[in-house]
Amino acid sequence: MAGAGALASGLFAARPVPATSAEWALLAAWLTFVQAGIFLSAVDIAAHRLPTRVVSGTAGVIAAAISLATLLERNSEILVRAGLGALAVGGVYLLLFVLAPDGIGAGDVRLAAVTGLTLGPGGWRMVVLGLALPYLLCLPVAVATAIRRRGQPSTPIPFGPFLIAGSVIAGVAAQ
Repeated sequence: MAGAGALASGLFAARPVPATSAEWALLAAWLTFVQAGIFLSAVDIAAHRLPTRVVSGTAGVIAAAISLATLLERNSEILVRAGLGALAVGGVYLLLFVLAPDGIGAGDVRLAAVTGLTLGPGGWRMVVLGLALPYLLCLPVAVATAIRRRGQPSTPIPFGPFLIAGSVIAGVAAQ
């Protein structure tokens, strides 16, 4: 798990050096997401839970970093895009939760809103990638699990790690 976090942090650190204080603040938001994502992934794999306190705390730190970027850049569009990203991604997951509560958990819905918050400042391309990639990453695991179980009731698959990994890949790829 630590190796994945180091790799993800390295991918963000390998991007061009931030030119402005606002870009540094947005990088801090991403690095917060990555580091919290390591912990949340480990917990979700072990216990099939995404602790609300950790998800909420992460959201607060990321929102503060994005707010700081907004103030430094004097561009309210940064914060608006973050909020719309959180509403869009969180809203899609909330709809999925309501329609199929056995599919994803409430923790996934909360984490999805945090991923949208983090992806939002990067624009809609990044948000859409962040919505699609977790499912593409999870698909081989779901298929392998279904084959292994031979049609018996499905084994729950922790979705948090795929949500985090897909968002990180979207954040790096959409730049």
